[in-house]
Amino acid sequence: AALLTGFETEFENPALRFYMVQIPRPCSNPEFQMSQARFVKAHEADGRVKMAVVSDIANVHEVHPAEKEPVGRRLAYLALRYDYGFKDLEAESPEPIAASVSSNRVTVAFAHAKRLTVYNARLSFDSRFELAGADGVFKPAKIVNPLVTRDWGKEQRNGELDGAKVELEAEGVVAPKAVRYLHSRPYDSNVFNESGLPLGTFSLPVDGKSEDR
Repeated sequence: AALLTGFETEFENPALRFYMVQIPRPCSNPEFQMSQARFVKAHEADGRVKMAVVSDIANVHEVHPAEKEPVGRRLAYLALRYDYGFKDLEAESPEPIAASVSSNRVTVAFAHAKRLTVYNARLSFDSRFELAGADGVFKPAKIVNPLVTRDWGKEQRNGELDGAKVELEAEGVVAPKAVRYLHSRPYDSNVFNESGLPLGTFSLPVDGKSEDR
């Protein structure tokens, strides 16, 4: 907030747009990423503060991603959408807005996503999500809503999820109370929206509204 205020003063521009890059998860605790997301959320009304998420390209022991081109492209998406009129371009990463529960299954709904896809080298639906019950103990969750198509009579799963939502279950978690993402190793995001932008670190109560991204 102080940096933004300083820029506004130095450039004599109180309406200055401010695009930043989220610090990769391996370099700090998850509260740091979520505090950055809250800063963006605090400026939701004027829409001039946005954040590029790089949770999929972070180095293990280095705060600066070695791959610079994806970082620049994601910042360019924000400028194209909000400064140059490309209104049809989805320029922001998926944002969790609510989580609901039915039996032992949690459904997380997202803004900034028309569809979601899981990418990883193992071609699996292994996730970085965790669920916790009333005891507050988080356990690894699995994604249970892959989009199933049929090709030559055989079921196919190409990584796309059924709808712009994630449905989760975790073994041993009955009546989930909370869901979180990228709070445990490995910290690389593997859920992306239609623009190829990754989901970032968040924590969300079930049947609650998100203040984080």
